[in-house]
Formats: sequence, C-alpha cells, structure tokens
Amino acid sequence: MIKINLLPFRAARKRENVRRQVSIYFLSILFLIMAMFYFNMNFNGRLSTLKAKEEGLRNELKPYIEINQEIARIRKQTKEIQSRLTVIEQLEKERVRPIQLLEEIAHAVPLNRLWLRSLAETGGKITLQGTAMDNDTLARFLTNLDKAPHIENVELISSKLQHFSKYKLDASNFVLTCQTRFEEPGKTESEKPEKKQPDRRR
Repeated sequence: MIKINLLPFRAARKRENVRRQVSIYFLSILFLIMAMFYFNMNFNGRLSTLKAKEEGLRNELKPYIEINQEIARIRKQTKEIQSRLTVIEQLEKERVRPIQLLEEIAHAVPLNRLWLRSLAETGGKITLQGTAMDNDTLARFLTNLDKAPHIENVELISSKLQHFSKYKLDASNFVLTCQTRFEEPGKTESEKPEKKQPDRRR
C-alpha cells in the first residue's frame, strides 16, 4: 500500500490562499485610493469650473451693481429735491394766503359805509373790529364775508350803537370772528367743497 504525505501540499495551498487574500486586500486598498484620487480630482475640477463661472457672473453683475448704485443715488437726490420743493411751496402758500385774505376782506367791506379798525389772526381765527353806519350795512358785510372763498364760520360777537355828536349820526361798533379756510395740498377738485364767490357790489 502506497502512502502519500499531503501536509506539504496543504501548507503550500494555505500559504497561497494567504498570499491571495493579502493581494486582494492591498489591491482593494489601492483601488480605493485610486478611486478617492479620481473623485477628488473630479470634484476639484468641478469646483474650479464653478468658481470660474461664479467669477464670470460677478464680473457680469458689476455694471448692474454700479447702475443700481447710481439709481439709488438719483432717487435720494430726487427725494431731497422733492422735500425742498414741498417746503418752498408751503412757504409760498404762507406768503400768498395773507394777501388773499386781506383782498377778500377788502372786497367784502361796503364802501363808505363800514370801516375796519383792527384785524388780528391767530391759528386760523380772524378777529375783526370796526364801525358800520347801520345794522343793514353790518349784515351785508357779514354776508359778503361768509361768501368769501377762504373765509367761513363768520360770527358776530358784539354790536354796540354809538352816537357821534360831531357828525350828528349813530353808528354800530362791532366785533366779529371768522375762520380761514384753505384746502390741503393734494385734494382733488371733487373733494373741495363748493362756495359762492363774494358779492362785490357795494
């Protein structure tokens, strides 16, 4: 009977399996390293492309940024100019209003039958003091004032008869008040209340 010793063969096969496993292990590591290197290079390339694209977009936006800054500057200047124009317009109205009021009061006075001694204005309220030849003249003056475009709420505070012996006549000393009436800027024509023009007949 022939006997064969298989131990050396098994040992060699075992060593071969170990070498194969080690080789596979190192090849796997090498493959992973190469894959990581490849993906890293790919990502770096894509990152560089995106950075270059971002830089290009930034360069394209620069003119628009300058335009937006110029628009913002112009808007600021426009707002400042508008504010100044508003102030100038208000000052102009404040300058014109007293002239309009005096003209309307003068037109309301019956000629040679009524004389004003004083006129005072505080916070839109006007106080007038004067002398009228008679009550009818005073009533006509009140009516004319009430019809004035920029005067309203005319109210007679007092009326006192006084005898002027030098001229041999009686006259009425009176005190009356009224309010100024000016529309605020921006009101449309339909929003302005209608008021009749003053009676300019004396």
